[in-house]
Amino acid sequence: MLKKNSYQLECLFLLGVFLVSVIIRFYKLPQNLFFGYEQGRDAQIILDICKNYQFKLVGPKTDLEGIYHGAYYYYLLIIPYFFSNGNPLAASFVLILISSTLPIIAYFFAKKMFHSISWAIVTAILFCVSYKFIIFSRWLSNVAPAIPILALSFYFLWLFQTEKKQRFFIFAVVCAAFAAQFEIILVLFLSWSFLLLWITRVVSFPKIKTCLLSCFFLMLIFLPHIIFNFRNQNTLIQTALLSTQALNDQQKPSFNSTLFAYSQQYQRVFQRSLSLPSSQDALLITLVIICSGLFLILEQKKLRAFEIFFLVILIFMTLPLLHFPQQIDLDQLYLGVGIPMILLAVLGWKALWQKNWGKCLLVVQALILILGVSQSFHKLRTNQDTFFITVQEGMNYADQTALLKYVHQDAAGQIYRLTPLTIPYLHPEGWQYLQSYFFPNSTDDGSKLVYVVIEKQVEPYWQKKWTEDLGKSTLVEEKTFGQLRLEKRLLQ
Repeated sequence: MLKKNSYQLECLFLLGVFLVSVIIRFYKLPQNLFFGYEQGRDAQIILDICKNYQFKLVGPKTDLEGIYHGAYYYYLLIIPYFFSNGNPLAASFVLILISSTLPIIAYFFAKKMFHSISWAIVTAILFCVSYKFIIFSRWLSNVAPAIPILALSFYFLWLFQTEKKQRFFIFAVVCAAFAAQFEIILVLFLSWSFLLLWITRVVSFPKIKTCLLSCFFLMLIFLPHIIFNFRNQNTLIQTALLSTQALNDQQKPSFNSTLFAYSQQYQRVFQRSLSLPSSQDALLITLVIICSGLFLILEQKKLRAFEIFFLVILIFMTLPLLHFPQQIDLDQLYLGVGIPMILLAVLGWKALWQKNWGKCLLVVQALILILGVSQSFHKLRTNQDTFFITVQEGMNYADQTALLKYVHQDAAGQIYRLTPLTIPYLHPEGWQYLQSYFFPNSTDDGSKLVYVVIEKQVEPYWQKKWTEDLGKSTLVEEKTFGQLRLEKRLLQ
């Protein structure tokens, strides 16, 4: 009876933490959703798959020309886009539901690692309020689904080593392969991590049969990439080699500056993962507290702390980036680092809890975390520290929709022309998609009634040039919607 009650309480907690995660991640998203040209491009591709059966073998492009993420992202969002008739908020909500499973996965991972339900609850709550994972889940992109799948891969790898069951290695490889479909750089990072875990003997090498089965599933998951590669004369392999060579040929910064940029990224990841206050003092105090706990573990286990080495290797899964310094500043490449970081932090805190002086330190740590979480909620309210909004700063879904609705009402039934002046330049896909979603069949590029949308970072020179390219026109009205400007013009 007691066991049944504890199981029910566990289920109730997990349901609660899932619902709270969804609520936090969807908070003010209808106002602050970022819908740029990549989101518009992907949404149109998904609708083409739904309605025109234009199936894809590969997904969105990466920052390296000719290298693509997997197409699973498109097929994942077919259902929300299809049943909502293309509503971006429906697609974003589905990604949030998937991302909100992360605290549940973290709970079971921590329960196995720490052998403690109490600390598993602490871990789940930390993942629930982690600003890093909140922001990733609010990003309408292929990256968001990779994070919980990656956490599953780490969890199964842990189970493989601790429970000595070969099937867990296969599960770990399958999850790693699926995660890499959503963020292709994980192929490099996970290959490096698995190799290092084997070399250091932190994780045992699986049996030959297990390896063969893992390779089979790996090939199966990457089959669309393989077919695409053969259909296009080995273009994926050739472009990958050429892009790597091009990066090597570029003038690289000094190793010291590369290492500094890399360490700065890790500092940001650490602060965002634990939702720490934006203060160097809070960062240093937290590091001292965690390291004190980890030192206790190392002292007790005489440098054979398997948990620490396992998590540290996963934390530095991105070390290959030191060879590609031009890519170091891309925040999305560190998507999986926060998972072992939080687990390592909780491991250190758990060790401190055994000491009276350690409990005093944990009181200080709790106060820091409470302050940090309150700051994180403020950033959510004000849409700050959102790493994926870079050159399109200040653009949000509420302003975009308000502008489009005003244009449609102002046109009063006339066919009009919508001309977005965008950042990056000449990428109107986001605006084109939203226009066709909200007000289909209401625009014509030949119309003399023109509404020019000007994004914040567009330089005056290009604005003037592109406006002149429209032909002789009269400025009728000018309005602003947040950081967006709108010009109503009549062509002569």
